[in-house]
Amino acid sequence: MAGVINPEAHLYIPDFRSAERSVQDLMYVADRVRPGGEMVIQSRKPRQMVYSALRNYNFRRFNEAELSERKAAGYPPFG
Repeated sequence: MAGVINPEAHLYIPDFRSAERSVQDLMYVADRVRPGGEMVIQSRKPRQMVYSALRNYNFRRFNEAELSERKAAGYPPFG
């Protein structure tokens, strides 16, 4: 079992890659949980796209949303 408390603190770092890094860090923890084990995340904002991607293991949707936001803001790889 692994537990993560307040992971959204990553999301408030003023960096356009903060959501991407948050997913990477949470996946790192999830990969270390033994098969059949559990990962518990205590969050004030459980509906964030980051947690949805992790819960559903749907990183394609997360990447599409993240790239769309970056394109609209003119962030790399678009600007």
